[in-house]
Amino acid sequence: MLSIKSCLSSSITIYIYLLQKTPIKKRRSVKYFKLKKLSFCSLVSGDPDVQIKRSFGFLFIAIAIAIIFAAVLSQFLSLDKVPYYYYPPLWLASFGASLGITLYKRRKMLAAVRTRMKKSLGWPLHIKIINGLSWAGPFAAISVFHQLYPYLILLGIGLGNMSTYFLIKIYNKEQLIVGLIAICSIPISIILDNTIFSASYELALLFSRFLIAISYGMGGVYALIAKD
Repeated sequence: MLSIKSCLSSSITIYIYLLQKTPIKKRRSVKYFKLKKLSFCSLVSGDPDVQIKRSFGFLFIAIAIAIIFAAVLSQFLSLDKVPYYYYPPLWLASFGASLGITLYKRRKMLAAVRTRMKKSLGWPLHIKIINGLSWAGPFAAISVFHQLYPYLILLGIGLGNMSTYFLIKIYNKEQLIVGLIAICSIPISIILDNTIFSASYELALLFSRFLIAISYGMGGVYALIAKD
């Protein structure tokens, strides 16, 4: 017991000695570096356009996580034959949790996202109609072509993000990436649905949702690491 106490005492003495020998400026700089490294603001600081890009990167990754989480839980619910009215609250809770955690106490990120969204308010009416139809058209078609539901969702996300990219074209290539991957995923989804997943509609639906998550995830990663 005495040996343990003596070791602890020696360790504390050595630590205090080294701390005293370390210059104050150096200690502060090391502390500042650690705080800066862990700070979210350091990832989105600087040029306003870069702030918006990084913010959308985090947003897209949060959307991808929410989709994967909700899709997997929905698959388990379908296996247990749970009534369909449980699904909307599940998806809302998944998105609410993922986006809430991402945006919690990050006002700079939320402000950056709003900045890009506000740009659409200044578009001419016919441009707003084109962009709105690109987003809403495929989703509205689901009510008529319900059997094409997975492909129409991919189409809506693809056309919506690509139309927004071509209308803004400023530091938003991440939306082009999301749109391109979603559009290119449609033939892949059709082929697999009619071969591997032909016996299970639930698995085909799960796979299409994973493709959507991959689209947003890849766009989000690009927005975080891109330097253009």
